[in-house]
Amino acid sequence: MIGFTPLELTDLAEKQIKNRLQTVEGVSSITIGGEQRFAIRLWLDSEKMAAHQVTVLDVQQALLEQNVELPSGRVENWDREMTIQTRGEIKSVEAFNQLVVRQDKDRFVRLRDIGRAEQGVENERTGARNNGRPCIFLGIVKQSKANSVAVSHGIRDQLELVRPTIPDGIEMVVNYDESTFVEESISEVWLTLGFAFFLVVTVIFVFSPQLPGDTYPGYCDSCVDHCQFCGDASAGIFDQYFDDAGTGAGYWYCGR
Repeated sequence: MIGFTPLELTDLAEKQIKNRLQTVEGVSSITIGGEQRFAIRLWLDSEKMAAHQVTVLDVQQALLEQNVELPSGRVENWDREMTIQTRGEIKSVEAFNQLVVRQDKDRFVRLRDIGRAEQGVENERTGARNNGRPCIFLGIVKQSKANSVAVSHGIRDQLELVRPTIPDGIEMVVNYDESTFVEESISEVWLTLGFAFFLVVTVIFVFSPQLPGDTYPGYCDSCVDHCQFCGDASAGIFDQYFDDAGTGAGYWYCGR
């Protein structure tokens, strides 16, 4: 952002970055924070106005009469119609300084005689900074049914495509990303499930007093195979479950 004014950053964000980000799937709208709009600011000197007998209403009336662009008519032919406009809108600082505020016979009082015009912004009371440097914020609003993580990844991919096209000295950073908390929450859920499973297995195979010293989990196709393996019922504990087909599947424990 070095060497760029908020006015230039606003123009760049609107014309080059905002339109690209709006093409990402799931994006509803994009708001620009800290933006600055171009404007011509007029500064009036009260002492000079009193000396020339000019009021603020005189200046306002002069602007309404001389700084205007209205249709003056049209030109028609058989297959075309063109509108004629009178170029009366003032767009430069020099032209504003030459604005006639009051006329007394052959004496003209211009804006430069009671003040000055200078290039500026519409609102000088607002602004945005990032680490002490002027910046512009772009707020991405997703659609109500859009996936936050997918939208975030799409925005980041689009930023990487835009980055080579912006002038040197401008840096694009992500200060806040809601999807980061979503992804971390999902990771915490999986971690909690894995830890809970580990605790359950640990309690069953280590801390349960009902199990013999040596345990052997396994799978058997029938009750007969299992009974042949265990031999004597007093030598272990057996829980067998049968399905509709008549085969058995379950945990068996043998020990002494």
